[in-house]
Amino acid sequence: MSLLEVEDLTISYKTTKGKFLAVKHLSFDIKKGEIISVIGESGSGKTTMAKALVRAIKPPANIDSGKVLLNGNNLLEISQNKFVHDFLWVKVSYVPQSSQNSLNPTQKIIEHFIDTGTSHGLRDKKEIEDRAVKLLQLVRLPKSILQSYPHQLSGGMKQRVLIALSLLFEPELIIMDEPVTALDIATQRHILNIIKELNEKNRTSIIFITHEINLAIYLATKLLVMYGGELMEFGDREKIEKNPLHPYTISLLSSVPKLFGDLSKIKPVTEGKINSKGCPFFYRCPNAMSICENNEPETYTIEGDKVRCFLYGANKA
Repeated sequence: MSLLEVEDLTISYKTTKGKFLAVKHLSFDIKKGEIISVIGESGSGKTTMAKALVRAIKPPANIDSGKVLLNGNNLLEISQNKFVHDFLWVKVSYVPQSSQNSLNPTQKIIEHFIDTGTSHGLRDKKEIEDRAVKLLQLVRLPKSILQSYPHQLSGGMKQRVLIALSLLFEPELIIMDEPVTALDIATQRHILNIIKELNEKNRTSIIFITHEINLAIYLATKLLVMYGGELMEFGDREKIEKNPLHPYTISLLSSVPKLFGDLSKIKPVTEGKINSKGCPFFYRCPNAMSICENNEPETYTIEGDKVRCFLYGANKA
């Protein structure tokens, strides 16, 4: 049984030129203990999708249709008060993009934990502090951090504080949007190892959003590839890494240098605009066919994995 099921999610932005679809008919699921890496270029809809999962979509954005089912509960239909009190932080946490700026500069770190804890029913401040200390230890930070202000911490330390805070109520699902962007390589690897530890010890499910393919592959059990607001490919990380199906996925993986690989085989992703009528990758696709220009491909199942591409139409699910 899936922990989270996203069904036919469509999100638009109201602009001066009309409606812009940022996420189109997106469907995927995550089971308990899985790590899904969501990859794609800037503007592919990754952050918009993440915000929708925790009801952080605000005008001019709007959720046009779809369902977000967490343990069978449609998060888009319950009241805002119920979602904030019963689900956010308790069952699902969100570490947003540029999360270092999410800490209040006027509050000490302990106050962030107390505010989050008391707003969700914890009244004993000593209990909250004890939980905070254990969580900071989990992300390898000392207790003394609690008395620090955010500006006194490095970027990597603030990132780990946010991860610790997201675990205050041991949620089943954590959504992390570019959690290691702008950090040095050593700090990136350290935080990724912490995320893996959390997943292995607590079977916490994680949605890890990134545009860095090597990080996505290192961390994930499954990959969700997005382009132009749409799912291009979704499935087992090892299978996709060894045998990517969608031309966009193939292009992404071909653009990444390997430590001992032949550098002459590296190919940058072909430049081009997004096609708004049919397959969004049409203008950049080396395998483009006439049908792709004005027709949207359905989602096909190939050996258990999902791909949206007319190349696989004969294998329609």
